Amino acid sequence: REAVFDLLKKDIEYIIVNFLFSYLNDDHERRVKQIAREVMEKQGKEVQIYLASDVQPVQGDFMRMN
Repeated sequence: REAVFDLLKKDIEYIIVNFLFSYLNDDHERRVKQIAREVMEKQGKEVQIYLASDVQPVQGDFMRMN
């Protein structure tokens, strides 16, 4: 929560969440997205959130982050 709050203070355009092995189980990435949305609602700000497991759910984090 604190990390999302700090990011929102910096006028970011989006948040990217990329956890190792999320292509096998994306529960943790989805939980981070939920928490980020809660923080954004409290702050009255909204930015796009991208999950690596949604964008490219494959093994190999280098490829997913490019």
